[in-house]
Formats: sequence, C-alpha cells, structure tokens
Amino acid sequence: KGGNNYYTNYVEWLIDDTSDVISFANSTVSPTNPTGDLSISGVRYHSGLTLNYSVDVNNLYVAVHSPNNITTNTSVGTAAAQPIDPIGVGEDMSKVLSFANTASLSASNGSLFGQAVDLSITVPHPIKGSKTGGEAQTNLVLLYTTTSNATQTSEDFSLEEFRLQNGNYATQPAAITSGWFEATEEWDSTLHMSGSNAGHEDGLQIYDGRLLSPVNTIPLARQGDFRNISDGGVLETYDDNPDYSSGAGNITGTRTYYRYFRNTTNFAQRDLRILYNGNTNLTTSGGAFDTGNIKVAIKFPTNEGGTGTGWMDANSPYGMFLYGDDDGASIGALDTSVTNLTTNYITFGQREVQPDEVILVRIQADTTWTGNLTSLEVQWGASDSGNTAPGNLAITAQELQQVSINDTGVEGKLSFGASNAVGGYTNVDDTDFNQVYGVSGYQRGIFSSVTADGILNDTLNDRFDDAELGTLQLEVNGNLIADSLVDLTNLTASGNFLDTNGTGFTNISVATPSVYASNGLPSYNNIYRTGGVVIQPAS
Repeated sequence: KGGNNYYTNYVEWLIDDTSDVISFANSTVSPTNPTGDLSISGVRYHSGLTLNYSVDVNNLYVAVHSPNNITTNTSVGTAAAQPIDPIGVGEDMSKVLSFANTASLSASNGSLFGQAVDLSITVPHPIKGSKTGGEAQTNLVLLYTTTSNATQTSEDFSLEEFRLQNGNYATQPAAITSGWFEATEEWDSTLHMSGSNAGHEDGLQIYDGRLLSPVNTIPLARQGDFRNISDGGVLETYDDNPDYSSGAGNITGTRTYYRYFRNTTNFAQRDLRILYNGNTNLTTSGGAFDTGNIKVAIKFPTNEGGTGTGWMDANSPYGMFLYGDDDGASIGALDTSVTNLTTNYITFGQREVQPDEVILVRIQADTTWTGNLTSLEVQWGASDSGNTAPGNLAITAQELQQVSINDTGVEGKLSFGASNAVGGYTNVDDTDFNQVYGVSGYQRGIFSSVTADGILNDTLNDRFDDAELGTLQLEVNGNLIADSLVDLTNLTASGNFLDTNGTGFTNISVATPSVYASNGLPSYNNIYRTGGVVIQPAS
C-alpha cells in the first residue's frame, strides 16, 4: 500500500498423525509396610498396608505427550497422582515409561475381610485421549480395626475387655469397683480358640462387631480360615493366624461366650432387663441346639454374705426360690426371637446383687450356628424405672397384724367381769361388770349365736407379707385350733384349713409375689397371701 510492505504475525501448529496405540505391560502389585496389631478371638489383624504398584507404558511419548498427571486407580485405598516423566537426554519418543506408585490402605477407611484390591492407571494424551490399563490385583487382604463402646453393663462385640474364660465362677469378692478380680480368668484375645488353650478352646468368635460361630465368619471358600499364604491359607495377614474352618476339624461341639456385668447403681438389685440385638432364636437349657438358636444362662456368683445362684436359665420361667443350675430366671412374657432389639426380664428372686457386685452371662451355641448377636446389655431393675432404685409396687403387703369379723352385734352392759366373777362365764378384757361391751375396735358386740367370719389384714390391703415363711394358726379363747395350721413354706398350700366344727382359715391363697406398679412384673421381695377366718359357735 502506497509502495510499503506490511507483514502479519505467523501461526504454526503440529500434526500428530501417528497411529501408535498406548499399551501397558508387566503390571505388578505387592504389599509392604503393614501397620497395626489388633487381636480379637485369637485372630491378629493389620490396620494398614502399602501396595507397591508398577507397570510399563508403551507409546506414551509418540509423537507428543501430556503435561497432565497420571492417575492411579485403586478399588480400595488412596494413591497420589504422578507426573509423566520427561524424555531424558539420549531418549526419544520410543521411550517406555516404567511407572511406579504406592497406594495406602487403612482399615479406618474400610475393612477388608478376604477381598482383593484392584489397581490400574489412567494416562492422559493430548491427541489420543486418556487410556486406562495396567490392571493388577493383590492377593486377598485381611485388614481391620475397631474401638469398643462396651461398658460394665453393655457389650457391643467389638473387643473383649469384659470377656472371661469358660468356667464355673462360684464366688466373687464383695464391693469390687473395676476390672475382674482374678487376672488368670480374664480372656486373652491373642490365644487361638482351638487346641490346648485352656479356657479359650470352646469360644464363640467376635468378628466385625458380631458374636458368631468361628466356622461362619470370613467369607472365603474355606470359611473361617484366617491363615496367611505362607501358612497354607490365602490371606495377606500375620503369620500364625488360626484356621477355624470346618475343614480344619478343630472347631466342634458347643461354643461359649462368658462375660461379667456389674451393678453400677447405688442400690441392691434382685431383677434386671437383658437386651439383645442381632438375629437368632433363644432356646431353653434343656432344648436342642440347631443352626438358628442359642442358650443363655445367668449367674450371681456367691458373695461374701453367702448369697448367690447357679447358672440359671434365662429362657425358662422362674420358679419361686429355685436358684440352681438350669432353674428358670425369666419373668414376664419371654421373647425367644431376637430380631433387632429384643428385651427380656430376669429375676434372682429374693437374692440381691449389691452395688459393685457382678453377675455373669453365658451364651452357648452349636458350631453350626448361623445366627449372630450385635449387642447385649443389662439394665438393672425389671421395673420401668430402670438402672435406678427398684421400682414401686402396685400394692404392698404388710406383716400379718389383724383379723376382722364381718358380723356386728349389739351393745350391752355386762353382768359379769373381773370384779364380779360368775361361774361358767369368761371375763372380758378391758370391760368389767356394769360396763358397756360395744361394737367398735376389736369388740364386735353381743350375739345370741353367730358364725363369725372375717378377712386377714382387711385394713392392710387384704393380704399379708412374709407369706412364704413359718406357719399360720388360729387361736380361739386361748386355744390353738390344731387343724387350722398352715405350713407357709409350702408355697402352693392353699384352700380351707378347718377343724371338725368348721373353725379355721378359709380361702388361703398360694404364695404370690407383689408386682411393680409400672409394668405388672413380679417382685419377689414382697410375697403375700390372702385369706379369711371362720369361727363356729361350737368353738
């Protein structure tokens, strides 16, 4: 223009028309640097693991390569992104990238119970797009960690700090405040539950927050086998882990779980609630095991005062004042199907667990048991008050203090008495001759003839306490009526106890526990009977 030349900028670009396909070879993964050491029911767990991953990548640099990072893909765990190595001096676009990275596994981010971890990489390319490959898989990994929320009254089946070895546990010291009083009876979580480990050899297994049969745990082809590869198993885990599988043949018969629960209230307790969570049925001590049920026994080891029980059956009804092995301990409606949260009620009758004393729970199941428990809790006191002082009774019986007569005569002055004795007449207490014999208090008036009948303790709820102790007998005019004798220690003694004249006790009831006002469950500290009396004129 106007004889002048003008020049624009210039523009350039590259054409990558290569057809070389990115490919992968020689991918490997190997575990290293295990961390953590947690033992539960004889199984030892790592809580962390590092995976060393490597792969060769071909044709990544033809004819250009990306400035972006390579992503390491892992089905479990984490791995940092890595940049693409530059082409070095003396190298060209035929370079094979030898890629290496590490992936970190942590059980706090997810447990592994015999699962493999899959790894691969995704490499970017500015023209050919991203390419994923280099797949590698680990051996089966065992990785687990947990913390426990169990207390002295609750169990979450995470750890075993309150668990005990199998045993009879006949006695306990009084007023112990923490821990178990005999270290040699505590459960050792490092010992295998098979072979010759006394006290542990028949245990049920705590696994992944559940109580299970050892043969029904880790989901492998050989279920229950926790051995590592070098020991003949299939897992990446510690050496010398147990083989609890049915194929090993060392887990047989009845399996057990024992633990203690402490009375953490400030009150003596004679009954409690037991709360189950899980999926199983309950059967009695005399019932047959099957794959879906367990037996539960509860024991109050004898304290220094001589009070205690045997292994009472938590799944059979309580029989009054029966405390031996296999005697029932259940009160109220028994729920024998544990699905989610199930509550049953237990009594020790009149035997009281003092503050800081302990009771024991024993769970038994067959090796073939396929159910589970996820929690177990004791709440002291069967009334709705729960974990406090024992609840109030709906009606309280009191000791036998009085008897009433339903009949009422007339008033009149006596013509005899202590100051004017008359033959054939018995003087009356507190009323002399010429004084009025009335119809109030214990005086029921004057009759020409009467068959007197009445109620025992009619002004005290028509019932009397301590009705399981001693004897009951009627006295008339200073004479004991022999045939009226009732043996109250015979808990089922009931009915009429009359002499040939028809004088004595009527409608005596069986010994009966009072009930809690909140829920109608029996409380055996207040045993009562009801009944009446009848006195015939001939007596």
